[in-house]
Amino acid sequence: GLLPGGEGTQRIVRVAPLEVALPMLLTGAPQKAEKALKGGVVDAIAKGDVVEEAAKMALSKPPAPISKRPVPNANRFKVYGGALDGAEAMAVNKAKGMIAP
Repeated sequence: GLLPGGEGTQRIVRVAPLEVALPMLLTGAPQKAEKALKGGVVDAIAKGDVVEEAAKMALSKPPAPISKRPVPNANRFKVYGGALDGAEAMAVNKAKGMIAP
């Protein structure tokens, strides 16, 4: 998964549309594998041996670090269009009474 300590909060907006990334960032809610694949959060879902399939996939493509990808312009425009305000309202409604650490 994408962990905050592993730069997950910086990487998710580079691979997924903002409407997929923000709920994950603001609520910490996990996603089903199929939904994550459709939303661009993961590249593939392993059907057999996870390590073997991951190794095959890693060796079949040239390195493309997520940290080097730019944030898509579509995500930038959504932020300017008020997407963060809407996401904040959604997070507040989903986590009523929850106090952040």
